[in-house]
Amino acid sequence: MNARHARGITLLVSLLVFAMSGCTGGGGDSTTTPPSTSLGTAAGVWTGTVNTNRTETGVVLSDGSYWFIYTVQNNPSLIGGFIQGSGTSSNGVFTSSNARDFNFEGLGVLSASVNGSYFEKRSLNGSVTYPVLNQTTTFASTYDAAYEQTPSVATVAATYSGPGADTTGSRESANLTVSSSGVISGQTSGGCRFSGTMTPKSTGNAYAVSATFAATGCRAPSMTITGLGYYKSDTRRLYVGLTDSG
Repeated sequence: MNARHARGITLLVSLLVFAMSGCTGGGGDSTTTPPSTSLGTAAGVWTGTVNTNRTETGVVLSDGSYWFIYTVQNNPSLIGGFIQGSGTSSNGVFTSSNARDFNFEGLGVLSASVNGSYFEKRSLNGSVTYPVLNQTTTFASTYDAAYEQTPSVATVAATYSGPGADTTGSRESANLTVSSSGVISGQTSGGCRFSGTMTPKSTGNAYAVSATFAATGCRAPSMTITGLGYYKSDTRRLYVGLTDSG
């Protein structure tokens, strides 16, 4: 997970201890009140599949920012990369023009756009278009109520272990410990140590994460990477996506 000039790093770490509602209005001879056209927002934790035989899981926050991790084709146990950006959701339509795909399968960092449709707290479906590749993929995902849990360091304080990867294609497993005060520390299977902090966001069961590699023993010595983490209590997994200043 630590490589020179790495621009995207993701960890998927597992704990070691192992309805649409209608509206009516009016009465008598008066005109009925038309139904609301508001369909809420696309905010939520989402899990689903990509048409290229991949699984995906991610979060859209209330401010429109999003992080989605996807797996390797035909192999849900390996991370293929993650897509990060910000979008807008209105009347059932979600759009984003500044998506970046941090690919761990040799494609590096790709610019993309996202267009989709959603039902609040039910489904988020759409497509991701890559101009450089002249390619479009589609995805379908369902809402996970994990989004509604209040983020708390006490909830995620534990020791985790799982796979990591970066945009150079390097893959290493890693151990990660989150303390009760939000301090994180860990080491990759290659011997690189890192430390940092995890701070709860205001909503969405998400966390702001920052980590710095050690000055020695790492291929990106002293580099600081920042990003987002989110927790799924049903599977007891912590997902973390981090990027450098580039």
